[in-house]
Amino acid sequence: MTIFLDTNVILDWLLDREDTYADEATRLFLAAEENRVTIYISAGSVYTVAYVLHRAGKRGQKQRDALGSFLNLVQVAGADKNTFVSASQLMTITDLEDGFQYQTALGNPAIQYFVTGNTKDFRLADQSKLPVVNPAEMVGKL
Repeated sequence: MTIFLDTNVILDWLLDREDTYADEATRLFLAAEENRVTIYISAGSVYTVAYVLHRAGKRGQKQRDALGSFLNLVQVAGADKNTFVSASQLMTITDLEDGFQYQTALGNPAIQYFVTGNTKDFRLADQSKLPVVNPAEMVGKL
């Protein structure tokens, strides 16, 4: 199974945020470690993870090691100018960053599910090509 994780799911896992999908996100990353699922993320998520690690006090080699361990668990989906132009014109997703993430995932035909903590932001998106699920639903599908 191949999935795309929205940045909010990664942050739930990385920060172990309360009242979120942190436990389910952990299960998804364990499944990736066990080669039961392939996880894709966007390049923007990599920037965010690097920033969060820095803010959490992991700097220099510690930051690089932590980022390297994270990147060993995921694939990075490509995006180009057309991805961002399409997302900026996508009126069914009101949050532009969400649109960028969804369009990036749509650009990779191997991705089967878009996993996000805010499914409500995608309720008007055409999900016939790429279903949107929350982490708990995704864990249930494994």
